[in-house]
Amino acid sequence: MTRAYQLLDESALRPVVEAQLGDRLPPGDRVDVVEVQRAVRIPLGAYEVEVGDPAARGTGGGYRRTDLRVLQQGSVVANVAARVKIASFGPVVVVRQPIARGALLRDEDLRVEELRLDELPSTVLSDLSEAVGKEARVALAAGKPLTLQSLTTAALVKRGDLVRLTIERGGLRLSVSGEALETAGAGERVRVVNDSSKRELVGQVVGHGTVHVVY
Repeated sequence: MTRAYQLLDESALRPVVEAQLGDRLPPGDRVDVVEVQRAVRIPLGAYEVEVGDPAARGTGGGYRRTDLRVLQQGSVVANVAARVKIASFGPVVVVRQPIARGALLRDEDLRVEELRLDELPSTVLSDLSEAVGKEARVALAAGKPLTLQSLTTAALVKRGDLVRLTIERGGLRLSVSGEALETAGAGERVRVVNDSSKRELVGQVVGHGTVHVVY
């Protein structure tokens, strides 16, 4: 006599995986794809499924392995492996309109959208403050998510510019003119020449055409 059984295939197990893992995922994440390795036969009757935590590292295509245990009356009657793909969503800074290479980014040039992070580079920016005032390293198309690599610190001092040097030494503060030997942005260090002494100094850019030097 053939023993009666019930078949648990992917269509039966997928909702269970989605529900159990969905409760454990951090805010902004959700189960995107579930692939069950094979269908399993179990005896007729009520059953429960325990879904293990996905592996920390993904396989090809971002899939992560998880193991399912099927229980009846407290006993394991089947084990089956599954692959899951987790979709992560979060805020991303996006370009509103085309931006030319070398242009300074303004608030009105940008917006923040909720996008799928696992399909974007890890260097995408999430806050407008990370982009406003920066210079476009390359031309930026409308709708393009901004990455750290696509921006550079805006140059406040350029090589060959006449600059104002604020020099502090021994409690004294002097203001003299000089010439920048390098191009640099806010907060960056730059080599300059004091016009009066012709001495080369290293200071920090503190504003447009202004370098602060401390001995």
